[in-house]
Amino acid sequence: MAVVAPGVAVVSSVPMGTGRESSVAVSNGQKDVKVASSTFQGAKEILTPETNVLVPAGLGKVEDFAKVDVKGKYALISRGEINFSEKVENAIKAGAAGAIIYNNAPGLIQGALTDDGSVLPIGVFMIEQTVGQELLRVIGTGKQVTATLQTVATDYSAFDGTSMATPHVSGVVALMKAANKALTGAQVKEILKRTATPLSPNSANELGAGIVNAEAAVQAAIDAK
Repeated sequence: MAVVAPGVAVVSSVPMGTGRESSVAVSNGQKDVKVASSTFQGAKEILTPETNVLVPAGLGKVEDFAKVDVKGKYALISRGEINFSEKVENAIKAGAAGAIIYNNAPGLIQGALTDDGSVLPIGVFMIEQTVGQELLRVIGTGKQVTATLQTVATDYSAFDGTSMATPHVSGVVALMKAANKALTGAQVKEILKRTATPLSPNSANELGAGIVNAEAAVQAAIDAK
C-alpha cells in the first residue's frame, strides 16, 4: 500500500435525474427536523413525501413485531443481529408501510436489500445511531413521533469503494503533471508518498503513507523543477 484516498460516500455526477438522495424528517408534534439519512437499493422509491407514525420494533425480528402494531405505520428498527433484508421482510409481513433502520455505530451505511434487482413494496431508510436512540427516548415518554420520508431525484449520487478513491489520486497526479510535465512515474509516486497526510492506527501498513494531499503534492512537484 502506497497511499490512500477518500472512497466512502463520495458524491459523483450521474446521468441527469438518475441520482437518488434520501430525505427523512422527524417530528414530535412541534416541528419537523430533517436528519441525516441514506436509503437502500431495492427499496421502494417514495418520490412524493409520505408522513406516518413511528413504532419501535426492536431489532426487527419476528418476535419483536409480534409485540407491536405496525400496520400502516413506519417501523423503527435497530441495526444488528440479523441482516437488513430479514428485518425488512419481517416488517412487510407485519404490515408496516415503511421502515427506518437506525445504525448501531456512528455514521450511515448503504447497501442492497435484494440480490436480483427486484424492488420491495415499502421504502427503507437509515438514520444515525444517536438520532434513533433519541427517537426511542421521546416515544418512551408517551409522545407520538412521526417521520416524513422521500426519495429525491438528483443529478448526483454517493458511491463507495476504490472506484471513488482512484479518481482522487488520478486527479492529484494530473495536477502534479500540469505543474511539472517532466516528472517521471517514479517521481510522482515518491512525491505522493512524501506529501501524504499520515493516518493512524497503521501498524500493518493498511493505509500506506497516508491520505493524498493535493496542495502539498503540487507544491512539491513545482519545487522538483
